[in-house]
Amino acid sequence: MTSLPVIAIVYYNSVITTTQHGSTLVSNEPKIVPLNKNMTLDSLKQVIQNKISLPYGKVVKHIHYRYPISFVSDCFYNRACKLQDDEDITTMFSLFVKLSQPHMCRVISCH
Repeated sequence: MTSLPVIAIVYYNSVITTTQHGSTLVSNEPKIVPLNKNMTLDSLKQVIQNKISLPYGKVVKHIHYRYPISFVSDCFYNRACKLQDDEDITTMFSLFVKLSQPHMCRVISCH
């Protein structure tokens, strides 16, 4: 049986703000992107670049992952962390599986 891809919401050129609920991502054009759990950081950047159709010469330089840290009074509290290497990608997908159903939407910010 083939595993389902992880569906992520990618916020390109986003602003990360801290509110009472933790990290919030704001972007004018979020995109839904299916991700393979065996991706590397470079392949994740390439998938995002292809999906958002960056102009020639533009590349995704930084990726942040927003993950829930607690659930209090019907609100998720989130934190954002920068993904810096392949080990961070592996950890991100492990959190996907641990914190919810593996095919649910997740939030990624890039710029």
